[in-house]
Amino acid sequence: MHPGPPARRRLFFALWPVPAARQALARLAADTVARCGGRSVPTRDLHVTVVFLGAVDAALVPCVAQAGVAVAREAGPFRLDLDRVGGPGGGLAWVEATRPDPALLALQAALLAALGASGLPADRRAYRPHVTLARHCRAPVAPERAGIAWPVRTLALVESARAASGAAYTTLG
Repeated sequence: MHPGPPARRRLFFALWPVPAARQALARLAADTVARCGGRSVPTRDLHVTVVFLGAVDAALVPCVAQAGVAVAREAGPFRLDLDRVGGPGGGLAWVEATRPDPALLALQAALLAALGASGLPADRRAYRPHVTLARHCRAPVAPERAGIAWPVRTLALVESARAASGAAYTTLG
């Protein structure tokens, strides 16, 4: 009998909001669902993805974590400003940073470079920093201004596991 394929873990780097911003995001999610239907993202799960890696061999998790630590050590604190709510249909609604701080863009680019240098996969689509507010919306979300901000001082490596209620997130480091 031969061993099965290596265990894979679904990973991403994220920014978790500070408590006041988390509560403002939860209120915005509830307001958005009231207007367009759907299901709001649980308050505990509200985050901004910086880099999505997808399914990664479990043996590589320490390497991913090390890359994140090295990049975060070089990054300085910055402010994340989420200024526009939207959703083109397709069931999602979000609030996004239409003019992201250059420090956030530099952090994302540095993570991609560090992961690439280590031979690790990462999503290389154009980066649009946002927080998903709701899923399964029945109507498009008309764009509107928002004003949610928080100071960012921590980058998190997060695992996403499928659960009956959706995704379950665990911060790994």
